[in-house]
Amino acid sequence: MRLEPAGAGLRVAGSLCLNGTVEKQRGRAEVTGPGRLTIGGEEWWVLWVDSGYRTMAIGTPSGRFGMILDRGVIPQDRLDAAREIFDFNGYNAGSLLPF
Repeated sequence: MRLEPAGAGLRVAGSLCLNGTVEKQRGRAEVTGPGRLTIGGEEWWVLWVDSGYRTMAIGTPSGRFGMILDRGVIPQDRLDAAREIFDFNGYNAGSLLPF
């Protein structure tokens, strides 16, 4: 998933793997509040970002999906921290798969 600044929002491009099905995501994300984006009518929440802004956990309030983004190869400690955030917020962290 790629997020890039575009005017007052973000440009989104990439793929999500949801229940074994790859869904292409492309379009504009509107910033609707601190850590809140609306993409294609669905809210995405930034659940956590590490102190160096290298790793981010994003999910939907519905729990439909969550993802971990990193600027490079994610080290185990940040991956573990992101999984704990998903678990704390009621997501099934065991369903996270590498893509």
